[in-house]
Amino acid sequence: MPFTWLDSLSVGNETIDEQHKELIKKMNDFMDACKSNKAIHELETSLNFLVDYTAKHFTAEEAIQLKHAYPGRVEHKKIHEGFKTKVKEIVDKFKKEGPTSAMVSTFNFEVGNWVMDHIAKEDKKVGDFFRSQK
Repeated sequence: MPFTWLDSLSVGNETIDEQHKELIKKMNDFMDACKSNKAIHELETSLNFLVDYTAKHFTAEEAIQLKHAYPGRVEHKKIHEGFKTKVKEIVDKFKKEGPTSAMVSTFNFEVGNWVMDHIAKEDKKVGDFFRSQK
């Protein structure tokens, strides 16, 4: 089942929302590759994207939170760091073992579900804060 962007996921910041939409599209592209049995070949590309994306997106998101004095930014950054550690573990395992069906499943479910849950819960708090400041 594909991941879906809903307006309720918007944090009200165009940069963050566009980056979230891009990530959801990339996750769905990977899921499509799974359906056509290309997932193992696409796993390295998806992992590289995810590493680059988390560095870029989390830095941008944290800078915006700092600019707007979001009170939960320290805890939010810790959550980001935890996810970056998880991604690093997956990448390290990939480098050690190569692409496997189990790793494809991990990427789809653990990464995809974490991202959607994070946007819906933690980033939603940021959006609520932004809206309360207007």
